[in-house]
Amino acid sequence: MGKQYLIVISLVLFFGCSKNKTTDIQSQNETDKYLSLAENNKLPYKERSNYNKRALAILIEEKSSILNDNKLLKAARNFYKINELEQLYKVAKIIQDKATKNKDSLSLAKTHTYLGRYYSDKSIFDSSYIHFFKAKEILLKQKDTSILLDLYMAIAHLQFDTCDYINCEKSIFEALKYVKKDDDVNKYLIFNLLGITYCEINEYDKSLEYHYKALKVVYRNKKIPLESQYVANTLNNIGNVYQFNQDYEKSLYFYNQAFKSKNLFSDSPYLYAILKDNIAYSTFREGSLEHLPDLFYEALKIRTDLKIIKGIIVTKIHLSEYYLFQKEISKAIEFAENARDLSKKNKLPGELLESLKQLIQVDPKNAAQYSQQYIKISDSLQLAERKIRNKFARIAYETEEITLEKDDAVKQKWIFMWSAIGLILLGLSGFIIKLQKTKQKELMFVQEQQKSNEAIYQLIHDRQIKLDEGRQIEKKRIAQELHDGVMNRLASTRLNLFILNKKKDDETIEKCLGFINDIQSIEKEIRQVAHDLNNDIFSGNNSFNSILETLFNQQKSISTANIFIETDKSINWETTSSIIKINLYRILQESLQNANKYAQAKNIYVTMTKEDDLLHVVIHDDGIGFNARKIKNGIGIKNMYDRVKILSGKIDIRSAKGTLINISFPLSSQSNNATESR
Repeated sequence: MGKQYLIVISLVLFFGCSKNKTTDIQSQNETDKYLSLAENNKLPYKERSNYNKRALAILIEEKSSILNDNKLLKAARNFYKINELEQLYKVAKIIQDKATKNKDSLSLAKTHTYLGRYYSDKSIFDSSYIHFFKAKEILLKQKDTSILLDLYMAIAHLQFDTCDYINCEKSIFEALKYVKKDDDVNKYLIFNLLGITYCEINEYDKSLEYHYKALKVVYRNKKIPLESQYVANTLNNIGNVYQFNQDYEKSLYFYNQAFKSKNLFSDSPYLYAILKDNIAYSTFREGSLEHLPDLFYEALKIRTDLKIIKGIIVTKIHLSEYYLFQKEISKAIEFAENARDLSKKNKLPGELLESLKQLIQVDPKNAAQYSQQYIKISDSLQLAERKIRNKFARIAYETEEITLEKDDAVKQKWIFMWSAIGLILLGLSGFIIKLQKTKQKELMFVQEQQKSNEAIYQLIHDRQIKLDEGRQIEKKRIAQELHDGVMNRLASTRLNLFILNKKKDDETIEKCLGFINDIQSIEKEIRQVAHDLNNDIFSGNNSFNSILETLFNQQKSISTANIFIETDKSINWETTSSIIKINLYRILQESLQNANKYAQAKNIYVTMTKEDDLLHVVIHDDGIGFNARKIKNGIGIKNMYDRVKILSGKIDIRSAKGTLINISFPLSSQSNNATESR
């Protein structure tokens, strides 16, 4: 989840870090004045946008040499910095037309770079890569290295966004070749991106190494303006490394150091909001609730004002985690659902996966549905990333091949001109076209075959997952039935027969003969485990009242405590589903058995009342009690929690002097996990 923080900061710093010196506006013409105001980082984005649009309108209106002194390129750069992507596209297309007509290679390369950034921000990655590659081709052919550094860094960011970290690393080192010895700003940006990249592939030591290199560059160069907030950015990234590594104490140290930076909010509200959220999240994960959830809400407000969609989603997921911990389930679900909806609306699959993962945690009732969505999106995302990486390689290969073909065609043209063999040239051209069509058909066949293979594999994989899930559910069901049913009845029979060790008179023997007959009943119940216990015991004409009465009588016969039962007569067991009855029976059986075996109670009270559609069950004894935290992981107590969860209900167990078990669930409960009790 930290990935988007790093990308946002890195991109903002890389493309928006430089601040232009204040110029004498009165001495400039109108166009220069508006462009200068649009570059002023201290002005609100809306004002900067309006100034840049005025400058653009004048430049379009002047039909003279519009590319002179790069004014139009300045307008394009300004639109990119303030994230006005559609305006950027408009200006870039104008420059492209002019540069093509004037054969201005450098301007054309810059235009391709801006178009590449436009498509990258629009997540149209193949088009972005095509434009970057065209820009690189022009610059390398012209041997113009003036903007190759900027271009390779743009390509590296694109590869980072598509999770192509190996090629991202290569592009960064290519960029490093064009950094001048005294260019500490670009050295910092390169070290910063390397640190981020290594963090994403879990090479934390390398990540820290490059982040510390970045810090060293900033500290030694006093000319780097403080308002760039490079130090705060790197300290935040170091904190992220420790947060990913779950060392929240160290991450908090670096986040707080970054947060102390002077004028942080005015210089970089993006970074300010990120640090707020990071501090809040590391504080929460460390186990402290100090200043929470206020820190999360402050970060959310700033990100909402700045329209940082990915940041808004991250903070809402963090708030969902916080409210889940606070057991405010409705709020936890609300924030997780908001994050999911926002991810869908903005077509952000990575953030959608994180929000679905959170919904699985906070909304177990619909966990199966969310899990299916998560698996489906995760598989499609991995496939899409793989396709993008393959497409990048294919674009590079095809573009290079086209370049070679162009060079060959030029040579052939001169050869054919001097040889005057036009007919041979025509035949050769026809042959090349036919060969190209054949190659295209072969490529399409290979692609279709690959898609079919992937589809078959996916079907086999999905089927195996469903089989494994079925096995686990059945194992759990049988374990619950053996423990809650057979083991409890065997224990009860054993306790009743144990009296023969103390008394062997005729009356006692006669009484115990009935319990020996119960062994046959237990044998029948063991057999019923293999033939779906639920339907046999609790459906049909069996009276649930009589079944409960038998259970209570059995417990009274083996217990030294007085057992008091109070049942609401308005409860209609005939219309109640067998799923509810079997789980309620097992819960009562386990509770009474535990009270008899461990509580040393004098009195046990059981009440069942109906309120609207809710059934309330309270089991209370005046025994010695137990440590609820230590016992909670026992199989009997765990089974009780699982059964209440199946019924979409709530359970609260408290024990000090005596034990109180409070259970409530809807009588019309239809749980997605209902098959688990069958």
